[in-house]
Amino acid sequence: MRSTLIFGFLILLVCSVALAQQEQLIAVLGGIVTMPNPPFQSQDFSFTVNGDGFDETSALSFIGPGCLMGCPAEKIYMRSQNQISGAVRLPAGSFVVIARNGNGPVSNNSITINVIDPGFE
Repeated sequence: MRSTLIFGFLILLVCSVALAQQEQLIAVLGGIVTMPNPPFQSQDFSFTVNGDGFDETSALSFIGPGCLMGCPAEKIYMRSQNQISGAVRLPAGSFVVIARNGNGPVSNNSITINVIDPGFE
């Protein structure tokens, strides 16, 4: 009986350590490069976001006109620990870009991009 309790305790301890190691990093944003620069409204544009702490679950959201709850970057082509590349289509306006790893917290910082209406530039 005692050996069963000790074995159960050891299993619980190992699982707790494994869960603690799975804590996700908080992404840090450094900058963004778009193509074209500046991006045009209602047209796909490519982006590369530099930063740190990204992982295979990292997602980007663009918050601004028409995207008050955040428009996700649904086309992600590449993720590494310090870079995410993809494409997105947004309306004209100023957007705040945030990152999030999985279900973890949102990045502590953000970056801003301006999407233009080429008819008014």
